[in-house]
Amino acid sequence: MLDGEALGEGWTLNEDGTATWTKQLTSKYCDVVVVPVVPVVNPAECTVEDQGSTVWETVAQPENGNGITYGDVSVDGDHVATLTATPAEGYVLDGEALGEGWTLNEDGTATWTKQLTSKYCDVVVVPVVPVVNPAECTVEDQGSTVWETVAQPENGNGITYGDVSVDGDHVATLTATPAEGYVLDGEALGGLDLNEDGTRPDQAAHLQGDMARRGRPDRYSC
Repeated sequence: MLDGEALGEGWTLNEDGTATWTKQLTSKYCDVVVVPVVPVVNPAECTVEDQGSTVWETVAQPENGNGITYGDVSVDGDHVATLTATPAEGYVLDGEALGEGWTLNEDGTATWTKQLTSKYCDVVVVPVVPVVNPAECTVEDQGSTVWETVAQPENGNGITYGDVSVDGDHVATLTATPAEGYVLDGEALGGLDLNEDGTRPDQAAHLQGDMARRGRPDRYSC
């Protein structure tokens, strides 16, 4: 015989001496586990308008989707980019699978931060083509050969010019060296050859002053 007074929770003693146990079952919704994307960071790139200034990386705004809404990318005065990802109802962020830069917050959102980097844009300059003075005879030069001469360019516009030198074959050579923050434009050089180190701050360009190559006589008999 069942002890009706000792029946546990949910049990009911029936008139026929049996007992019935009942319970209202509850449910639980299983959230969809999602991971926010790692924002695309665009490199700092120089344009013609940026010469002589500093440019910074930029962050592309992620598109909302996959149960996640992204706040606007913000950049503070220290050039630190910040972005918040908020899961929609029925979604939850996977804290263990978050990509680089993401941190899970106590409220279930996640924050992405990145220190942006900068790049200084050199000023593009072109060295002057040195003035070549024609070979001219004077009374003192009668019966001898005179040669063209090259005028020493003045330093300026971010360029320092070495002394003009002339070798035994009467080939004139001159070196143009850009200052820090300046770069020589190899495509715009006129009569000049850019050295192999033309991409470095201490780059230089040489003028090979063989005047015959320039379509002018390089000497004159008096």
